[in-house]
Parts: sequence; C-alpha cells; structure tokens
Amino acid sequence: EAIALMKHTGDEAVVKEKMRLTLAYRQKLLHDPEESTDILSIFPRFLDIPGL
Repeated sequence: EAIALMKHTGDEAVVKEKMRLTLAYRQKLLHDPEESTDILSIFPRFLDIPGL
C-alpha cells in the first residue's frame, strides 16, 4: 500500500514518510542480488525527490 501510494503522489512529505516506513523492506531488497537491480523501478521517487 505504501509503495503504491508513493508512486502516485506528488506530496513530498507523504513520500518521505512512506520511505521511512519502508526502510526495512528497501534494505532487504538492496541486500538481495536478484532484487537489488529493481530498486528504482519499485521506488522511482528516489530519482525525483531531493534528499532521499
């Protein structure tokens, strides 16, 4: 739910809060060699929100 919301909202505060809530999941993805290449497709807001 948090990931889907982040992909479709322009509210930076909401995106940053949801990023905080998904930290453990993102860390798991980054440490998995098969899934780490998909991190930007799952979390595209890293590309357009400064400070992430």
